[in-house]
Amino acid sequence: MKYFELEHIFRNRLVCVVLAAITLDSPCAFCDANRNEVFNATRSSGTPVSRDNQMNGSNQYAMPLTVIQQFRESHQRDAVSALRDAYVKSRIKNEKQAIAAALISLGENDEELFRFLSNYAEQAIARDLPFPLALDTHGDFVKGKLSDDFRIWCTNHSENLENAIDYAMRFDPADVLFVSLAEHLRFVPLLHRALQSRNPLIAYYGAQGLARLHHGPAVAWIISSCENQPSQAAEVVARNLLAFGDKKAIASAERFIKNKSLLNDFEDQVKRGNTKFVFGE
Repeated sequence: MKYFELEHIFRNRLVCVVLAAITLDSPCAFCDANRNEVFNATRSSGTPVSRDNQMNGSNQYAMPLTVIQQFRESHQRDAVSALRDAYVKSRIKNEKQAIAAALISLGENDEELFRFLSNYAEQAIARDLPFPLALDTHGDFVKGKLSDDFRIWCTNHSENLENAIDYAMRFDPADVLFVSLAEHLRFVPLLHRALQSRNPLIAYYGAQGLARLHHGPAVAWIISSCENQPSQAAEVVARNLLAFGDKKAIASAERFIKNKSLLNDFEDQVKRGNTKFVFGE
């Protein structure tokens, strides 16, 4: 498979990043359904709107997950060389991250690939940006209302509210997602730190990465993370526990997931051996 053929697949079989094209059943519906209202709140408060064009311009939401999955499952002999060529030529940050994740998942151990993925994820976790939405007394996110912690963080870091919302709800979680997709034990410490983030989206993808690896100690880590998350966020993070398939993990998931219809769908798929259904695949 030549690079131009692979590029054609990328351009015509794109899967939107979860946060960019949200559906009500996706892991991030609780936040993205409110995203426009959050932006409206920043505008109505008189906050100036600006963009970090250099950073945002390098973040495209085209992520070839279908291509990654195809290569993982088919183990085509020429997949690695085609992906390597694509990695070198790609100038789109998220696309390059997706290719790096695919190469690592296919057994490539090039230090450059690990460094490329981990650098962005490390920055996302270290930013320690609070989740934008405020909470009500029940632990649910309040539509269109920014949290005080988020506003204070923006003030202390001289950051525009709208830019910070993009980082908290799109860019930072996506950087952790690509590490999750690499499915490599070397990333366990990084994923563990992500799981402890106060941003539930980063915690979710940290949990997902550990669940993809079926890393045994992570069951206790994910349970601890859920116990420290708002109830609505805990329900999302806890979905990853079902992928482990053991009794403790399943019982804990049942404790946190309040939507029993959704829980039953997940459990049914896991019983059939389709654990990737938990990850939205």
